[in-house]
Amino acid sequence: MQFWIVGTDTDVGKTTVSAWICLHTACSYWKPIQTGCVIDESGASVNSDSSYVRNLTDTKIHPEAYVLRDPLSPYMAAIRENRKIDTSKIVGSWSDRHERKIFLAFGFCMMMASCIIMALATEIWHVFVGAAIYGIHWGATQGTFYAMVTDYSPPQIKGTSIGIFNLVYSAGTCVSNVLMGELWTRHSADVALTVNGAIAFIAAIGIIFVKPNKQKEKVGVK
Repeated sequence: MQFWIVGTDTDVGKTTVSAWICLHTACSYWKPIQTGCVIDESGASVNSDSSYVRNLTDTKIHPEAYVLRDPLSPYMAAIRENRKIDTSKIVGSWSDRHERKIFLAFGFCMMMASCIIMALATEIWHVFVGAAIYGIHWGATQGTFYAMVTDYSPPQIKGTSIGIFNLVYSAGTCVSNVLMGELWTRHSADVALTVNGAIAFIAAIGIIFVKPNKQKEKVGVK
């Protein structure tokens, strides 16, 4: 069971509600990005929401993917500190505690959405939105692919499995690029993007039927 606690603006009760859920369920707690923190000499936050939940409950607290000093939105706080927020790091942390195929399916859906937006684009900003969504697809799938390969590989051939995956992935990329190029040349960019989106949708559905490799713990996410 998973809970996503969201709310607009600060001091609306997100952390308190999260603590209450953790106190009355078997969920653990994770806040991917924490801003507005006082950071001690060891680099740890001393006033984070995770600390607040830890003081109120005995639930398991997962470390944040990013801790930023300025009490701003994650995007603005990262700019102020000249840091880059990598979505693949956040998704990778999620996938370590949940079933990885969920994140692959999400990533494929983002690719489908990106292709549809670009196929229907009439202004330049539509293309930028499509490219941004494609970036979410990339962050959600690339690291998860490798983690899933190692999950399903026997311990003695994990490195070999990754090598084979890279070979198959590269060959598939070459073939798909040629096919999409032909569709683009013979028909139009819209047709190529639509076919690409359809393939991504089929992949998102197909990955759901992959047999789970192991049971993931229940995590409450803020």
